[in-house]
Amino acid sequence: MARFLLRLRRATPLFALLLTLGLHAPALGAEEGRFCGPPQSPVLVSARLPILKAGNVPDFLATNQIARQNTIATYANIAERLLAIPGGPVDPEALQPLFRFLNNMHDTMVNSADQGIGQALADGFLSAVEDLYARNPVPLRRIRFSYSHPALAKPEEDAPNYVLYGQYTVVSAQQLRLTISVLRTDTAEQRSFSAIAPLTQVSAAVAQHFFDAFQRPELAEFVDPMPRTEWVPLPATLAVQDVLTTQAQAVCAAQGARLPTRLEMTLGAAFGPYFTGVGFDPSRYYAIEDENGLQVMNLYASECLPPAPRQKAAVLCIRDL
Repeated sequence: MARFLLRLRRATPLFALLLTLGLHAPALGAEEGRFCGPPQSPVLVSARLPILKAGNVPDFLATNQIARQNTIATYANIAERLLAIPGGPVDPEALQPLFRFLNNMHDTMVNSADQGIGQALADGFLSAVEDLYARNPVPLRRIRFSYSHPALAKPEEDAPNYVLYGQYTVVSAQQLRLTISVLRTDTAEQRSFSAIAPLTQVSAAVAQHFFDAFQRPELAEFVDPMPRTEWVPLPATLAVQDVLTTQAQAVCAAQGARLPTRLEMTLGAAFGPYFTGVGFDPSRYYAIEDENGLQVMNLYASECLPPAPRQKAAVLCIRDL
């Protein structure tokens, strides 16, 4: 925790705000341990939402690659012509401050033009969340904003459960990237929600992600349909190359495993690599074995056929526990 606070202090001006809220990590139950908390309980979110400017990509590229070079060349050309006038009205020493001013004027205009954008995005985000509640019937309003200063909150009553802060980046003349980070104050866990959209729409786009995360019911605990088996990752060469179907059984046997059945292949492909630990390519043909013996299965067509002579297929193996 000490390392986290030290990094936070160096990375963001919100350090004082977070210290005021008192970050600590008490023992939590299964429901409270979820980032969004128990789905049947409201959460208190601080409405003080600082949004900082992270960068202006188009201006950076234009200023450093095109605009500034062209500007300097133009000023140099003007200076050369003015100084070439015999007895001209311009003193050479008077040109330097003029050109320095013109060269810095573009940066000054950019820096002043986007003042207040962060506050506008913050206000738009909060109002977009309120609008989502107005337009969507919900059994329980979970997100409740606290507009009081955190330093004045009573920890046991109205201290915010979550603190928000954000950054925006100008992506193009029409597009902004807005990222809102949500920090849970009692565990220091953090989630971020981001979107790219026009200035007038980007706050609502991020608010939708934030609203969905807190308002939608949590998924029920998943029951493993294959609790006594595990998928066996193959070496990289076998994972991308097909082998003769007549050798498929031996490949799995060498791993202390077997070929999957059609049902196991269907389940494995449906749940994907984050469940099985192996990859499935719907366009490939896989060797399987069930009551009909050795078969070749195409996941995309969900069909199984007896292998042809000298036919090759991809191999995935299953080990019984």
